[in-house]
Amino acid sequence: MMYPTEKIIVICSPNFFVNCLPLFVFSFLVFLLGLFILIIEGIDDDARWMGFVFFVLSLLIILAGWLSCKFYKLTITDKRSILKKGFFVRSTLELLHEHIRSVSMRQNLLDIVFKTGTIEVSSSAFGKSEICIPNIANPQNIKDIIQSYQTQMSS
Repeated sequence: MMYPTEKIIVICSPNFFVNCLPLFVFSFLVFLLGLFILIIEGIDDDARWMGFVFFVLSLLIILAGWLSCKFYKLTITDKRSILKKGFFVRSTLELLHEHIRSVSMRQNLLDIVFKTGTIEVSSSAFGKSEICIPNIANPQNIKDIIQSYQTQMSS
């Protein structure tokens, strides 16, 4: 729920392709295994059924990856950062900008290529970050937005 005077600055989710790249590779391998079984066994009823099962399995793997990205959102307002995640079990974490102690960004080689990264926001001087969202597009921009509101609230 938003405060009456609160303004949404940006809403972002993990990049579907980068977040699910291992799932894409795995589902492609499952699909190839199904095709391989079709070729080895010949095109009879059992092989068709097995190929269909592998095809549906690969689609379910991709659907699971899509759902994991769809239900993982970071909303940045002018007063706070809100992380909502989960499909069957929802969790919401809110962090007022005035309580933020650090904002960090991590990028590996794949993130640099796809212009994504991981944003971590912490409200304590020591310990792990409260908000961590991986594979987000334009991570430097998101970090700068949070830091600008963090500076405004603390001054």
